[in-house]
Amino acid sequence: AFISAMLMLVAPIKHLSDVMAPVTRGLAAVERGIDLIEQNPVESGGRHGAAQPGLRARGEIDLDGVSLRYRDDTAPALDGVTLQVRSGETVALVGPSGAGKSTLVHLLPRFLTPTAGRIRLDGVALEDWDVATLRRQFALVSQDVVLFNDSVAANVALGADLPPEAVRSALKAAHLLDFVDGLPQGVDTLIGHNGSQLSGGQRQRLAIARAICKDAPVLILD
Repeated sequence: AFISAMLMLVAPIKHLSDVMAPVTRGLAAVERGIDLIEQNPVESGGRHGAAQPGLRARGEIDLDGVSLRYRDDTAPALDGVTLQVRSGETVALVGPSGAGKSTLVHLLPRFLTPTAGRIRLDGVALEDWDVATLRRQFALVSQDVVLFNDSVAANVALGADLPPEAVRSALKAAHLLDFVDGLPQGVDTLIGHNGSQLSGGQRQRLAIARAICKDAPVLILD
C-alpha cells in the first residue's frame, strides 16, 4: 500500500511542476508592471490641443535631423533623418531588418524620444502637444498584434461607443467581414486570448479594421 501510494504521487507532482512555469511568469510580469509604475516618471507634454477634445490634425509630419541612440555604447538606430510627409501622402519606408523603420514609427506618437533633432506635426513640435491629444491623431497597426478575449466587435471598437454599422464597415474595409459573418455569433463571437481562435492573417486584418475604425488623420502600418 505504501509503495502504491508513492507511485500514485508521481503524476500529481509532475503536474505541480507544470503549474510553476505560468505562476513564475505571472510573478515576473507583476514585478515588471510594478517597476514600470513606480520607477518611470509620468509622461509629460505641452498644452497644444488639450482644450480641444475634438482637434483633428491635417497630418503634416516633419522630421528635421532626427537621431536616436538606444544606448551610448551602440550605433544610432536613426542618424540625422530629415523627412517631410504632406497631408494625403502615402509613404513607404523600405529597408533591411534593423534599419530603423519601427524606431521612426515609434517616435511619432512619442513612444520614444529622439536624442537629437525635432519632429513636428502640423508645424507644432511633438513635445508641445498634449500627449493624449497627440496620440488621438495616430492609428497604429504594429508588428505584434494585441487582441483581447472578447468579441470581434469589442476588439474593433476598443472601448469606443460605436454603432454596429461602423464596426461592420471597418471589417469590410479590412476584407474580414465575410469571415466574421460566417462565425457562430457573427461580430459577437469571442476570439479567445490574444485572438487564439483566429489565424495570423485574420488577427492582422482585425488590427487593421481597428485602425480604420479609429479614423485618425495619420495611419501607420508597421
